[in-house]
Amino acid sequence: PFLLGLPDEQAEALRLTDLGELSQAEAARRLAVPLPTLRARVQRGRRGMRQAFERCCALRQDARGAVIEAVPRCGCG
Repeated sequence: PFLLGLPDEQAEALRLTDLGELSQAEAARRLAVPLPTLRARVQRGRRGMRQAFERCCALRQDARGAVIEAVPRCGCG
């Protein structure tokens, strides 16, 4: 559900790369956009996903900042 809250271009970039099997360069070619454009979409999409998770869940992170636990706040996800 969080992916659906992103703009289509960001969601598609994440579907192809982070959730799919394409490199960012391959995804840029498939979408016929410059690589820097695709990279920006991925970064904005990741930021949007993180913000959505933080609104919905209490996150616990390890020393490197990786999320190691997510506890729903109040049934929003």
